[in-house]
Amino acid sequence: MASTKLGVIETIIPGAEVQVTRTGVTYTLPKSMATAVALDPTRHPPIGTVLQIMGHITALESYGITSEEGGVATVSYNYVGTNATVDTPAGDGAPALPPYSFSQTPPARYDLDATTEAVSILRHYRFSSIPAADRNILAKMIQEGVIDADGVDRSASLSSDVKTQEMSALIKAGTVSYEAPALIWRKTAFNTTWSNVLLPGFIIEPPGPCPSINGNWILAGFSGTGYDDFAESLTATYKSSIRGEKWNETLYAR
Repeated sequence: MASTKLGVIETIIPGAEVQVTRTGVTYTLPKSMATAVALDPTRHPPIGTVLQIMGHITALESYGITSEEGGVATVSYNYVGTNATVDTPAGDGAPALPPYSFSQTPPARYDLDATTEAVSILRHYRFSSIPAADRNILAKMIQEGVIDADGVDRSASLSSDVKTQEMSALIKAGTVSYEAPALIWRKTAFNTTWSNVLLPGFIIEPPGPCPSINGNWILAGFSGTGYDDFAESLTATYKSSIRGEKWNETLYAR
């Protein structure tokens, strides 16, 4: 039903689809409503709203709006969840579900990635004890070559320090960098305002249950989506320092 003399009526369109796979559940719910209503973000469930489908917990991942003739629009709500069934409490036989509400704000979501980046072997934590004089020669070996302009092997000027000799052998073999491990931590807040955006590029401790590291973190970036003054979601991305180091406070402190 699209409209009557009384105006457009919101109605569930027959044809809602459920897809169940080995790893997840997807539920697509189409609804018809006035275009003006569809374009009002306050008239939709917040992103992350929980819905139980066939005994599975799903959350609103996204929705799409398709305008049609006569001032009517079709909105397709896409709910996604795992295919794990809800635990049923003993006694009443009903699953324990969070309350379903169009005004409900879901809790923040956290994501963790492990990554690596290529950095000079001079920064490897195993070689932190190399004497400064040797480090200067090793840096020249990397930047200007093992043999100097007079045809002399620069490594001849190195001390007998064990770590120095290990790095010299690596440089001569062509290894001048290594993949340093780091962590990426993200917090996504839902149904908030754009004023919560922070300027990235500074040392800051991430919110939530982030892993403990031997180093520190910078706020590396921010992203978000929403309408006017209403942000459906804001994602803050934090990056850890590489193992054995900290982000330099001269460069990154507020």
